[in-house]
Formats: sequence, C-alpha cells, structure tokens
Amino acid sequence: MLRAILFFCAYLTWQGVIALKMLELQVPPSIMSGQPITLNCTFDLEGDTLYSIKWYKNNVEFYRYILSDRPPGQKYPLQGIYLDNKFPHGPSIQMYKTDLASEGTYRCEVSSEAPFFDTVRDEKELRVYVLPKRGPTILGAKPRYSIADDLNVTCMSAPSKPPSFLQWFVNDKEVPQQHTTRMPPLRNTDGLLSSMLGLRFVVVPQHLKNGVLTLSCRAYISKAYLTTKSEIVATNKAKIAENTQH
Repeated sequence: MLRAILFFCAYLTWQGVIALKMLELQVPPSIMSGQPITLNCTFDLEGDTLYSIKWYKNNVEFYRYILSDRPPGQKYPLQGIYLDNKFPHGPSIQMYKTDLASEGTYRCEVSSEAPFFDTVRDEKELRVYVLPKRGPTILGAKPRYSIADDLNVTCMSAPSKPPSFLQWFVNDKEVPQQHTTRMPPLRNTDGLLSSMLGLRFVVVPQHLKNGVLTLSCRAYISKAYLTTKSEIVATNKAKIAENTQH
C-alpha cells in the first residue's frame, strides 16, 4: 500500500512538472474594419506531446489543427472569419481582412496527447470600429438670419461605429448644453450609427462677429477607439442682417 501511495505521489509530481501551460493569447483589443490581423496563441508543452489547437469565435469553432491529421489543419466557415490560405495556421491565425462580423470573443484551446490529455484555454475580446467616411452635415440652416430669429438646426454625423460624439460651436465658442438636444442615433442598414444633435436659440446681437454668425458642428470619436485621432469639422456661414430703424 505504501509503495502504491508513493508511486501515485510521484505520478502527480511528474504530471505537475510536465503540465501543459498557456503562456499568452495575443488578440488586439480593437481594430479598424478592413484591417488584416494575426492572432497568436503561445503555450508550453513542458515535455508533453501536442494533440490539437482549436480556435473559436463566440464559442463557435472555426479552425482546428491536429498534428496527426493529413492535412493537419481544418477550417470551418464562419461569418467574419477570413483566413489567409497562404498562411500556415496553427498556434497563429492570420485573417487577410476583417469586417463588423469579425467582432467577438476569440478563444484558443490547446490539448496534449496521452497519457495526460491536458487542455488549456484562454480568450480575449476583439472590437471592430468603422470611421466616418465624411464630415458631419448641418441640416435646417437658413441662408440669412436676423436679430430675434429662431435658429433651429440639426447636426448629423456620417455613419460610424461607435457613433461620433457631436459638439456645436457658434463663432468658435462651444454652445451651452441648454441650447442643444441630443437625439437617439440613427441605425443604418449596415449596422453603423449616425449621431444627431439639435441646436436652438434666438439670435441676439452678441451672436454676431463682424456681421457674421458662424455655425460649426464638430464630430469626433474618442482616442480610446482609434489608433489616430479623428476630428471632423463642418462649418456653415450665414450673414446676419441687423434690424435698422428709419
């Protein structure tokens, strides 16, 4: 009995020494739609023998690599997955392009051969963003305004993901929030969103700068979602005709 216990303890110790380990899963946290990406799964067999590497998106398998198979790689069609056929997939996966459907949680799962049949896994989330293709649009602006006129306009951003954040400026000064109205974003058929921000106030002489009232709508997406800063400015100028007494 003592010998059996010692053998079992030695087996557990040996198994611990050669236990399969997941070292790192490299998945970019965010990318721009259309970009190619490489996902990398790094592990340590620690003397064990590799059996398989499996890749999943949102718990759906799209690629598996089994060393003993011929060919060892097998891919499964999945929306948003565009595997590069020239790339030797396995611990690394390369997609030659991406789109909004590529967004999701990616998991790498590695298994070892007999006698231990260990399996380790790790997963990370990938977000896909889309920049607006043009600047925002100012809707409802008149060609001329007079003192005491009701100025009522709306700024609409170009479709993007996430939706742009909008700000109104009058003569390069940000408009107080009490004069603006945030509306629910419009969802386009492709899943992208257009932000909308209303602006309304009564024109007073203080709004004139050299006889001109300049409306500016600025649309931007936070740096947290971009590799580079994106700031889009659209300006609509309208001359003010002040009331005169005769």
